[in-house]
Amino acid sequence: MLELRYVKATGAVTGWCGDPEQFGNLDRGRAAEDVVTLVADIPGGSLESVWYDGSKLVPNPDYVPPSPARDLAAKINGLDNRLDKLEKK
Repeated sequence: MLELRYVKATGAVTGWCGDPEQFGNLDRGRAAEDVVTLVADIPGGSLESVWYDGSKLVPNPDYVPPSPARDLAAKINGLDNRLDKLEKK
């Protein structure tokens, strides 16, 4: 079970809760939004990765997943090593 809050006009998901003991705690005071309960698992992505189409969650075609985090420390060490080699020449 999944409790879902979404924007009525667009279907954009603005919150969800997958813990039945916590159902009812999503903020219901937003006039442009509604809360529904679905027979569904918690989505694997972020709120922006899905829409509510009135009966179920569907993938958001405009969603662009974030780029994977880069290991900046390793990149800096690699550049330092290259710089050391250039300075020794």
